[in-house]
Order: sequence, then structure tokens, then C-alpha cells
Amino acid sequence: MTSREARRKLTAVVGVVCLAIVCAPDSTHSQPGLMTAADRQRQFLEAIHEEESGNGPFAEGLIGPLTALAILFHEERDQLQAEATIKRVLQLMRVNYGLHSLAQAPLIQQLIEHEEARGRAASAWELEQELLTLARRHPDDLRTVAIFREAAEKRKDVLDRYLDGESPPQIELGCYYDWPGTKPGDDGIPGQDMTQCSSGSRTDVQKALNADPQRHIAEADSVMLRNDATQGDALRE
Repeated sequence: MTSREARRKLTAVVGVVCLAIVCAPDSTHSQPGLMTAADRQRQFLEAIHEEESGNGPFAEGLIGPLTALAILFHEERDQLQAEATIKRVLQLMRVNYGLHSLAQAPLIQQLIEHEEARGRAASAWELEQELLTLARRHPDDLRTVAIFREAAEKRKDVLDRYLDGESPPQIELGCYYDWPGTKPGDDGIPGQDMTQCSSGSRTDVQKALNADPQRHIAEADSVMLRNDATQGDALRE
């Protein structure tokens, strides 16, 4: 596969699994029933070693087998190894395709899921903010629509839990007691006085958790509207 072809395929993926199917060695998919997890892991590690030996530790050709290896770790429920491998793939993507390539979005989403599953709300929140910032750098890319909509759904879920009497950590992480605050940030959106994030008015939280999802939905709609003229009926469907 040429560098140009690899880049085209990577930027077209919609998830980590799709990325692995595109890039992983064909033999891992032709007869999966005949290979154990250990066999597959050994094959991926051999491919990684060969690529590193020939082209160095930041070679583009490492992305495929490392991604497939990350999925294998995930399938085997070795989440620590999966997370570490995904982080290396992210580093390789940023080296080869730039810091703000949208191809890395599915991997960031996978890391978010890992952190949420482990109960690490703060790190999951930070990754989600990174993902949203990345999506905003691609205002004309339809792949960002799902990112914004998922963020909106998560905020609605936080609101439902809050109304049911819970105190989700996202309320303090998102500073919804003082949302969106008074000082504008780098993106022009008002910032937050972090001293006001741990307590405040219940009414303010409800208003914020109604407004934030609407903001993300509006971002998704804006992307769709910018594409509407060229996509027509297929986009509306």
C-alpha cells in the first residue's frame, strides 16, 4: 500500500475496528478460526518488529499492525495493553498525518470508553474535550457530526442523572455551577472560574445542562448545513 493510499483509507475510517480491517495483514482475516489469540499477537509483533527495523519507530507502516494489536488486546480484555497501544498509534498518526488529523478521532473515542469503563471520569472528560476541539478544527467534515451528537447525548444523560438525585462528576468537571462563566477562552467561548465549580445553584446546573447539549447539536447541524449544497438528498437522509 502506498503512502497516499494509506492516508486516504485512514481518513475515511469511522471506527477503530474499520481501521484494523483496512490495515491489518490479510491472513488475520482470511482464516480467523485457525489462529489463536497468541498466534495473532505473535504475527502482529513480528510485523511491527520488521517495520521498525526497516523504517524506524515512527514509520507509517506501523499504524496498521499496532491498531490490530490494540483491538486484539481489547478482545482479550487486556485493557492496559490496549490503551498503551492505542496511545502509540495516536502518536504515529500525529507524526505522519499532523497533530490535527481527524483520522485519530476513533482512537480518542476508544480511549474515552476505556477511561469511562475504569471509572476515571476526569481523564475521560479531558479526552472528550480534546476530541471536541479536534472536531471543531474540521467544520466541513461530516464525520464530526457524530462526535457533536454523542457529546450532546452524554450531557443529556448527566442532566437526567442529576434530576434523579445523583451528583455526576461531570457537573464539576464541566463547571456547570458557573457555566459558561465570564472570561472568554481561546476559542471565543466564555471560560470558567474554577473556584465556582464545586457548588452553586441547582437551577443554574439545569439551565447549563440544557444549553450545552443544544450547543453541540447546533455544531452538528452547522456541519450538515455546510455540506447540504453538495450532498443533497443523500445527506438529508
